[in-house]
Amino acid sequence: GVPGIMATRTIENEKDRRMTMMTTTAIPCGAKLPVIATIAGFLMGGAWWVAPLMYFAGIIVVIVS
Repeated sequence: GVPGIMATRTIENEKDRRMTMMTTTAIPCGAKLPVIATIAGFLMGGAWWVAPLMYFAGIIVVIVS
């Protein structure tokens, strides 16, 4: 996420720059999926449905914002 946020310096419009910075960190990617699954498995005692729920919740947060 850090390179994406640093790249927002090139966006001229301040409103677009801030929106990009806020939504970039919420976008789930392949690198975040194992981390989400590990944290969900550790905190929820192996509930299989928590990791996909967190993944899709991230996508919904980006769409709503």
